[in-house]
Amino acid sequence: MKEGPVKDVPIEIKVMDNHAIGLSLDATKTNNHFGDTPIYGIIPSKTDIVNMMSHMGNKTKMDMNMQKPTG
Repeated sequence: MKEGPVKDVPIEIKVMDNHAIGLSLDATKTNNHFGDTPIYGIIPSKTDIVNMMSHMGNKTKMDMNMQKPTG
């Protein structure tokens, strides 16, 4: 919100077929910012999460391998 965060906004959460989520916020508390349209998102499967995480790599191990050799 332009004026800053809004506290204590009632929200309705709907999960559809375990694959999608819809968030509906109380328009009176948000100055009708979102109108009557829910905010939608997807719920990734466990396999999707594992695949996403595998693409991130292990940054700690990578940083250690990038140190200059001594001597």
